[in-house]
Amino acid sequence: MLLSKKYAVYSILLLCLFTQLQSSHSELIIEKISQVEKVIQQDPGNRGVSNFYTQALFDATQRLEKSNHIAILTGFFIPSAQQPETDGPLGSMFLAEALMARGKKVTLVTDIYCLHAITACYRAIQDKIHPDQFTVSIFPDNIEDRDPYVSHLLSTVDCVVSIERVGRSADGSYRTMRALDITQKTAPLDDLFLYAQAHPEMHITTIAVGDGGNEIGMGGKQSEVKQYISKGELIACIIPADHLIVTGVSNWGGYALAGALWCTMNEQEKNSRSLDQVYASNEEQFLMLKNMIDADCCDGVLGKPALSVDGLSWDIHEKVLNEIRAIIQ
Repeated sequence: MLLSKKYAVYSILLLCLFTQLQSSHSELIIEKISQVEKVIQQDPGNRGVSNFYTQALFDATQRLEKSNHIAILTGFFIPSAQQPETDGPLGSMFLAEALMARGKKVTLVTDIYCLHAITACYRAIQDKIHPDQFTVSIFPDNIEDRDPYVSHLLSTVDCVVSIERVGRSADGSYRTMRALDITQKTAPLDDLFLYAQAHPEMHITTIAVGDGGNEIGMGGKQSEVKQYISKGELIACIIPADHLIVTGVSNWGGYALAGALWCTMNEQEKNSRSLDQVYASNEEQFLMLKNMIDADCCDGVLGKPALSVDGLSWDIHEKVLNEIRAIIQ
């Protein structure tokens, strides 16, 4: 009887120690993800987004962890260049690679006006992608085709992520940061968010990344956008998200989510993969950017093709990639 009591006490002590170790490990993961989030909370364009940063990276990552099939929406048409911009597709493809490395299926959704930006990025990594895990889907341009498309796509996914995709403003129009109306060259991809939010029984999580106030997901920050962002009254998106990540450049949100996905992997999972499989290399991102420029995509701020994103030279984006990599590895 005495021996049995000793074993019982010993078992309880071991369980307490294991629980403490688990708790310490979880705290370390949360701290690393918090550090990653701070890296992307810069406002190099002085747009005013620093006034309404969020702490959503950990919760968004947790939802991605629990999802099996994720739709990623991206592509932003720039009227001055009559081309899509380089912010959005780069971060979306970066995140897609991380999700696929975690065994998940990804459908990347865009419209006909931004399709060649996605195709350009895809060419850089097509040899690495398994066709069963990745699909590019074009949102219908015809009004009568939209409702069936939305309901069908959302019946197949459990999470929808938007990275630098414009959302409708209060008057129903889609606008650039300069408040230029691009409704005629923008399919309403935010219908996917609206449908998911109108059907809670489907249990579809919505995650959004934005850097200016006019993107899908910013509906929960309308008052801040109107107060702090130039032309905010006109451009503020009214579509909210379950988890909103506000950053200085939207691509960085994709980098941060991929980095956070690596942090949440256990040691056995990390030993079976290299870091570059989940958190892609800088060289690969630069090749995607070069392919986009070769396809006439533009820097959204400069309004012309350039090896830059949002008016920031590549070395600035590479520095963000390196800072996140240093935290997570």
